[in-house]
Amino acid sequence: MQIPKEYPALAVISLAVKPEKDRAMQPVYCRQLFSKVEMSWVIPACAIGALCMLPAVRDEPRLALGSAGLSAYFLLCWKRPDIALVVIFALAPFLGSVTGEGGALKAAPADICLVTLFAVQMLRSPFTHDLPRTGSLAIPVSLYLAICLISPNTLTQGASALISIGQMALYYIITIGLFNQIPRSDKQRRLPFFALLVSGTLISFIAIITGDVETLGLNKNGLGSILACSLIIAMEYWLVTKSAGRRRVLAVSIIAITGALVMSLSRGAWLGALSGIAFLQFYHGRIQDMVKISFVVIPLAVIFWFNLPSASRSYAMDFSPDRWNIQARFNSIEQAKEQFFAHPILGSGVGLRKQYDATNVILSTLAETGIVGLAAFLFIPFTVIRMTLRARRSVAMQEESFAILAIAGALTLSRLTHSMVDHYWTRGELLITCAASGMAVGICHALQHNKSRNR
Repeated sequence: MQIPKEYPALAVISLAVKPEKDRAMQPVYCRQLFSKVEMSWVIPACAIGALCMLPAVRDEPRLALGSAGLSAYFLLCWKRPDIALVVIFALAPFLGSVTGEGGALKAAPADICLVTLFAVQMLRSPFTHDLPRTGSLAIPVSLYLAICLISPNTLTQGASALISIGQMALYYIITIGLFNQIPRSDKQRRLPFFALLVSGTLISFIAIITGDVETLGLNKNGLGSILACSLIIAMEYWLVTKSAGRRRVLAVSIIAITGALVMSLSRGAWLGALSGIAFLQFYHGRIQDMVKISFVVIPLAVIFWFNLPSASRSYAMDFSPDRWNIQARFNSIEQAKEQFFAHPILGSGVGLRKQYDATNVILSTLAETGIVGLAAFLFIPFTVIRMTLRARRSVAMQEESFAILAIAGALTLSRLTHSMVDHYWTRGELLITCAASGMAVGICHALQHNKSRNR
């Protein structure tokens, strides 16, 4: 559509977001201006320049450095949102809150990047007419969030309810929507996984060399959850990759990640990794793949296990109820049961999980939203796994989409299994899981579109 010459600003802005093929349709004077200055950088650059000129930013070095990094990421989101997704996955293992661990609102670097990317996509949406959408997960996600909002006791939870609902929106709406909307090809969906593997492998080598899994400030459960995700992704690509060189690189990653995962002593992460790998075996449905996985993971785990100090092995195998962490889990179970029995249908309100050590997602969901909320919550992972299993019939094992679908289902089951003995609503692993689900939604939508077009 031609833009009248009387509105030059509108013409320039439209050039900033329109693809190359549409520029020839714009007025000549706009094309000449565009050839001299890349106008798609002007709008975000002006906003970021104004931010960096604030006195509070100039006077605080750490804040200035963070603003500079966020500025660069803002520009990347504006120009290459697909690469911005890669950055999010590369930063996902670093779980420390940039807002400080003492406050009520905590956000990891990947969470900040996620919100920034969402804001940029919303700014671009009037020109691109493309919004983040949850696709086939829209119904289960909307149903669960609606139950959380209508629970009569949610308002009594105060700030905890607001933070919890914001957290759910961040992962279930924004993350799934962005990773469904932005990637346009299987290559763009694959790159974030490889970025996570690079970060996970690097952290694993540091942990093995130093002998301390908390060297980078990660606690054992946080590190274990990230390494479980990384191991599942590395194992899937090792199974489907035909390149001998890439298989060797992935084998090195699998060895390092397995070693660090054993060293983390996170039993919940071990259970999550095992359930995810079992899903991969089922998804492939081939005996030779199951044998390959068993011959790789089991010997590595045994070797690293017997190389642990005896005190660490005793800690990992001690399930005595007298231990403080076991006792804490029993106490959290009793608290959740008390709240559930008080309000069995719609629960005691969202945000309750922020007020005690909610280390079982089934019980904590029952306590917050009752039986109705638990059914709606479980409907989300059920839909993801069902969607990936149905799509398997339409995708050959040699295709890139097959690996992404397998990873999405495996990560979903892994996260659910891990959260039976640990926190579910945590930074890092939940972001990765929801992102993989968003990619699976995009693949399934493309498969349905191709099927309807070929009829």
